[in-house]
Amino acid sequence: MVAGRWGAKRTIHPFDTSIPKRIPYICIPLFIAAGNETDKIAGTADRKFRKELSAGITSLALLSVLNHADEPMYGYQIAKLMEEDEKQTMPLIKHGALYPVLRSLEGNDLLRSRVEPSVSGPPRRYYEITDRGCDAFRRWMEIWKRTSRLIDRILGGVPDDKAD
Repeated sequence: MVAGRWGAKRTIHPFDTSIPKRIPYICIPLFIAAGNETDKIAGTADRKFRKELSAGITSLALLSVLNHADEPMYGYQIAKLMEEDEKQTMPLIKHGALYPVLRSLEGNDLLRSRVEPSVSGPPRRYYEITDRGCDAFRRWMEIWKRTSRLIDRILGGVPDDKAD
């Protein structure tokens, strides 16, 4: 049963010619795509996976950077530090996406910020970790370590007896 043009329910039969011609093309299996189509599908899946993975660890990485910092840091400085790995083909987080995460952490009292004038441009917002942020960082690190060991074990990277 599907909703008809005016909301009335009707049964779709296999040979129903009133079905628009474009519907069968939606059901093309992914394995039929060849060459660039396969690459596009894989690229899209890879981007989605990277996005989901980075969304979960960006806050932890930001807290780590600020926990290890000797002094407050501004957003661009944090972003550059997080992309310094020369082997990394894609940064953990894009610069524009960094600021909402920083604001969210600040909103949860894990960071505090202050704005200071800059001699080389617009004022800069400097971030530093709070005591609550340090506590959260320690808890999240333990969660990360347990999760990382579990995933390594599932993927075959670390035998069970070496996980501790």
